[in-house]
Amino acid sequence: MATEREFSKIKALTFDVGGTIFNWHDTIVEKLSAFGTSRGIDVDWPDFANQWRAAAAALVIDAKTSDIPLGNMEGSNRLNLDKTLKAFGIDCVSDSDKDEICGYWHIIPPWPDVRKAMKRLRGRYIVSTLTILSAASIINASKRAGLQWDCIISCEMFDHYKFHPEAYRRGVELLGCEPEEVLMVAAHNHDLEAAARIGMRTAYVDRPKEFGSDAKMNAEAAARGVFKADIVGNTLDDLADALGLPEKI
Repeated sequence: MATEREFSKIKALTFDVGGTIFNWHDTIVEKLSAFGTSRGIDVDWPDFANQWRAAAAALVIDAKTSDIPLGNMEGSNRLNLDKTLKAFGIDCVSDSDKDEICGYWHIIPPWPDVRKAMKRLRGRYIVSTLTILSAASIINASKRAGLQWDCIISCEMFDHYKFHPEAYRRGVELLGCEPEEVLMVAAHNHDLEAAARIGMRTAYVDRPKEFGSDAKMNAEAAARGVFKADIVGNTLDDLADALGLPEKI
């Protein structure tokens, strides 16, 4: 692991959002379960949520923005909701119901450590998203949670989505920085590995329950052992500590 002195050039932190900042799984499952109860639909909603999210993310990862419905995760979520409903044999959901379900992504809450740690991090650094989620969903979920960003960057603003190197380069450019001046923070090592390829610094934050109790999907998301980040921690406070930030701002 790098020492605090080695991070003296860092000016900005860019964050993966879905899974790293927001605990999407628990809220999506809770809302889907309530919806299912109201409609008399009984399926494995945790599995449904995981399969839906995995399919929606797979469509945009490394993709050209022009090849994605609506050019963002909103379009991918809607398209893959239809496919996931069909895969689970659910055929009694109206278009307005689907709009409601896709809207659940706009109300996902942050992990418990996020609010306090973000205040510490913003005391020294530019703090921005760099995510596949839509700008609208980030804005709405962040406002609901009381989270403040210096900048919101979504891959829908670029020609390519992560893990394409152009997404990271454009994110760095928008912040007016050089790659070595930006620390990419994520709970997914493949994301960090791609950022490191263009010269960004990296920080891994473990979210072992991102996919709930699905051990296989949690392990695949973390891709443990695939890439060794400059900073490795269990919470954003661990990240702030590694950067030498004071406990109180």
